[in-house]
Amino acid sequence: MLDPGERLFGLRVYPAAGHTPGSIAYFDEKERNLFAGDAFQTRGGVAVAGDVRPLFPLPGVATWDKRAAVEHAEKLIDLAPRHTFVGHGQPVAGTHRLYLALKRAKHKQARLFSR
Repeated sequence: MLDPGERLFGLRVYPAAGHTPGSIAYFDEKERNLFAGDAFQTRGGVAVAGDVRPLFPLPGVATWDKRAAVEHAEKLIDLAPRHTFVGHGQPVAGTHRLYLALKRAKHKQARLFSR
């Protein structure tokens, strides 16, 4: 088991729990590539785990902890990856689309948890 901060073949390990407990992401600091697994998806639209996208709802519906997903997604975006490779869908260049997905997920959570 790898712990956050450890390295594997030059990639730094970051926590990415949310979709499933204990999930991790890998970041190549030299090339600035993020291998985010299920922290994000792009199939059906760019989204943070837990944000249900009608064209591909399963990752959103099957997310274990939506708050943790948003928290870890924000920290991964803060790494300013050049490219983000996701578990479901095409890679994302830059952070703009990831940031918009994060903003949407935060807005949905604020409405959900403020009731």
